[in-house]
Amino acid sequence: MKKLFSIFAGVLFASSMMAEGLLFEQTYPGSPSEYVSSYSKTFTITTSDYTLSYANINNGRESDNWDAVRAGSKNGASVATITSAAIAAKVSKVIVDFTQVDASKTNKLALLVADDANFTNPTEVTATIAVGEVAFAVAAPAENKFYRISIDQAQGSANGFNRFDKIQFISPDGGTPIVPEEYDTLTVAEAKAACQVLDDNASSTEKYYIEGFAINVDAYSVEYGNQIFFMADAADATDTEFEAYAAYPTKDGQAYPVLAGDKVRAFGKLKKYVKDGNVQLEIVNPAVEFISEVEGDRTITPEELVTITAAEALEKCQALEVGATEKAAVLCYVANIKTPYDSQYGNVTVWLNDDPTSTYGSIQAYRAKCSAEDGTALKEHDKVLVVGNLSHTTYEKDGETKHSYQIAQGAQLTIKNETGVENITLGVEAQKVMMEGVVYIVRDNKLFNLQGVQIR
Repeated sequence: MKKLFSIFAGVLFASSMMAEGLLFEQTYPGSPSEYVSSYSKTFTITTSDYTLSYANINNGRESDNWDAVRAGSKNGASVATITSAAIAAKVSKVIVDFTQVDASKTNKLALLVADDANFTNPTEVTATIAVGEVAFAVAAPAENKFYRISIDQAQGSANGFNRFDKIQFISPDGGTPIVPEEYDTLTVAEAKAACQVLDDNASSTEKYYIEGFAINVDAYSVEYGNQIFFMADAADATDTEFEAYAAYPTKDGQAYPVLAGDKVRAFGKLKKYVKDGNVQLEIVNPAVEFISEVEGDRTITPEELVTITAAEALEKCQALEVGATEKAAVLCYVANIKTPYDSQYGNVTVWLNDDPTSTYGSIQAYRAKCSAEDGTALKEHDKVLVVGNLSHTTYEKDGETKHSYQIAQGAQLTIKNETGVENITLGVEAQKVMMEGVVYIVRDNKLFNLQGVQIR
């Protein structure tokens, strides 16, 4: 076993070389004002009497106990911000410790320094996003300034593609000495031994580097932006004793899939996962870099699903074996909202139908995830795209076995209303009609096509 400074750190600061020191530091989950489980809400965290406000950043549910917060949405472009109130002390540096990034989806990373809370004419310091400690140097430290870290991001293929586990504010006037973190580097055998002594379903408080060979490698998940594989001390091993669970392999700031036979270095916390008496030793959500690589195709192919109707989704559910699932993209309409949008968990339960005028649902999307904007705006007759797992389950009622067909919990729901009069709520005011095989909308004794153009 050996000690190693963080290889992911972009900048390291030795306290013996400078007088500046740590003013305050926030790590996660902390004690937030709210657990938002959303990429479009706000919360605050106060540490040592310093409060930072987080916007468009997901800190999960309290039960998740995340040690890294997440930014970047697959529902659209977003700007994540972390903003301070006026800080009386001088600040010479602000440091963000990223555990996962997608540089290709990050338009700009910047620190804004201003004299007022509205950030009028701020001084901007930009930096390149990268895994590790990214530091913003303040050219003219002064008292009573406001600070805002801004992460401008394009729409991603998965949620939470930029993550960080620590923010530090550094004062030129001294403070807690700044000492670079050190982490143990373990072999896979040593990592397994360290996992074994943990309590069931407990994680280590420390982070580690685990060096070994990738074996039993699953395909890279485009939906979640991560990959599962196992690690061993020998490239020809076949066991599944130590798992790199939901890992984030990158190279040059880009997602870069692991292939069987690669020698890798995984960085994260260890966990002893126990369920139904089965024990899995693992490193959880590790950042992964490459020591050596085998030849092979590392192309990431975007997942493409052909959309189906609600009726087709029900047919597929009925054809499934009990307990089986099948992923699908269902394009249809909201017949009725069974459970309104839950802002705490970011989901909603709806009944779906292919007829935009119907209030009767043919298949249910149970606790489907959606953005806060879509969740609060959602109403009956909206056109939606629901991407998730079709399921067939059974339950007992009145002594009989009943069958349940639905789009299972966790599907992603997005409003897909077209512009034009088809977006009008149909009913007494507007009716959809078909003439000679063409669908029109009738409203106020006027005839419109589906693009909103009045015909007569």
